[in-house]
Amino acid sequence: MNCDICNSNQWKPLGKLVECCICSYTRANNRYYGMDMEGLYGANYYVEGDYWNYKQEEQALRMNFRNRLSIIRRFVGNGSLLEIGSAFGYFMLEAKTFFTVAGVERNKELANQTAQALNVSVYGGDFLSAHITDSYDALVALDTIEHLVSPMKFLEKCHELINRDGYLFIETGDIGALLPRLQRGAWRLVQPPQHLCYFSLDTLSQILRLAKFEVIYTKRITFWRSVPQIFYKLHPHLYKKLSPWVSNLLNKIIFPINTGDLIFVVAKVIK
Repeated sequence: MNCDICNSNQWKPLGKLVECCICSYTRANNRYYGMDMEGLYGANYYVEGDYWNYKQEEQALRMNFRNRLSIIRRFVGNGSLLEIGSAFGYFMLEAKTFFTVAGVERNKELANQTAQALNVSVYGGDFLSAHITDSYDALVALDTIEHLVSPMKFLEKCHELINRDGYLFIETGDIGALLPRLQRGAWRLVQPPQHLCYFSLDTLSQILRLAKFEVIYTKRITFWRSVPQIFYKLHPHLYKKLSPWVSNLLNKIIFPINTGDLIFVVAKVIK
């Protein structure tokens, strides 16, 4: 596989990952590609996967999304917004106060459920093959780009869908930050095949420039988590032994964390 940024085919092995010898872009090892994506992001993805139970994490997630929305509205106060990777629609629920919103969700059944629950349009299936005829003032991809087989094709389609004065908002892990450099393969975001792309701020800026976007703002972002979610990520086997009432009690305890390895990037489209 050639590099999405520099088109070279020279890779340095890093356990489950490989790093481009020319531009340092990092992705999952070849063996994690070509998998059944529909099965991977099926009904079980949001339960005992990256989250113990995505729905139970709604309060913390919506705190995250309100924070991201406050940044987005510095650049686009209102108008039309498309969220790519909309899941249960918690971000769209926050955003629809200010924007006309639509979403894209790979899981087609979940896309239909979210569309009905929020009374908005949600395209189900792969973003690249979705027949989207509208254009938008803001495209939002929160914790999405790391899941993609080809981030360049993704960004090219984003460019097609953004209005002339529009913006792209991306949140993802930064593999160039201190914590992943110390933890290497033990970094919590090294999760192939779910996570295939591992950007640093430098490589993300590079690929955005190639896709005709100008990076105008970056921030190492804070995120909110519940105690059960943190416990689950640190000790999943122990967490599963907790009684449900203890888990529900702990779920009310939410606090902000900033490990310095999540980046929020605002990019202006160059037409």
